[in-house]
Amino acid sequence: IRCSTCDTETSPFNMTNGYTMALDHKGNIGVTIGREGARRIALDAKNYMRTPENSVQNPVVALAPSDLIGVMARMRPFLGQLGTTPSKAMPDSHNAGDFGSFLIGAPHEYAFTQTELDTHRTDGHMDISRVREGATLICPVKVPGGGVYIGDMHAMQGDGEIAGHTTDVAGIVQLQVSVLKKVALDGPILLPNTEDLPYTAKPFTKEEKRRARELAEEFGVKQVEEVFPVSIVGSGTS
Repeated sequence: IRCSTCDTETSPFNMTNGYTMALDHKGNIGVTIGREGARRIALDAKNYMRTPENSVQNPVVALAPSDLIGVMARMRPFLGQLGTTPSKAMPDSHNAGDFGSFLIGAPHEYAFTQTELDTHRTDGHMDISRVREGATLICPVKVPGGGVYIGDMHAMQGDGEIAGHTTDVAGIVQLQVSVLKKVALDGPILLPNTEDLPYTAKPFTKEEKRRARELAEEFGVKQVEEVFPVSIVGSGTS
């Protein structure tokens, strides 16, 4: 993508490989399509991508990527970005410890030091597929009012944005926002839907607890510990 006047390359990324995915109207299944279908979508990209009326952007499907053909994926929409505004201006895609590391010593006005990045970021760009309908997210507040923002909606994504990768889409989101006073956080806490938890991390039922107590008593154990599984999502360079 180049400037029509000076022929300078203007795209911030070089896409070496990519795909275009068609999604069914019921929101269940997607399948990647070939060159002819990708070109058809590219010619009417904003319509196919359902970009918001006041949005100013050029959907990436305008490039007609079609390197993967006939690959199926189940749809489960979620927000790649949901969080609060950092206390220093930065590109929203870099509001995380990993991708934000590219701002350290960068040759532009949004350059950060490591200390500045750790101080100001809120990790709103998580790309975690469990940030979806029904989940609760507790976010740090670093600017007056919090500045809740959303974006980067995906139709689906594999863990770590590797298996199944991701498919960017447009969508409509409804949020319920509450304020937790006197709570200090360095980063977000995600409370996912129970069904999204790993099998061994799901809360125990009353029946499971009863059976555990009986088993403990049989072997002379007086008390069964309460457990609350916690997983940690790293936010830093890898």
